[in-house]
Amino acid sequence: GKWPAIVRATIDWLGLQAQKLGEDLMMLDQLRAAYNATPFQPFTIHMADGRKFDVPDWEFISFSYSGRTIIVQHLNDSFTVVDVQQVKELAVHATASANGQ
Repeated sequence: GKWPAIVRATIDWLGLQAQKLGEDLMMLDQLRAAYNATPFQPFTIHMADGRKFDVPDWEFISFSYSGRTIIVQHLNDSFTVVDVQQVKELAVHATASANGQ
């Protein structure tokens, strides 16, 4: 077309960045929704690199001011700082009260 290759490449890159930002914001919204659920339901955070972090209660997770990172506290008092951009999915677990048992 009429546009130089560098301009087309820049437009493509900006489009991908906007798409990624939208995905990051959606994941942050999902994390906050899981955190704020009433009643709370335990969930597992699945990372892009295959790691998993269980969140058994709302007290085991906190959010940075910017929302770019979260801190997941573990049962052994260790913790992991998680980059929200690396979160692939959340798996919410049914609780006994949620499934009628």
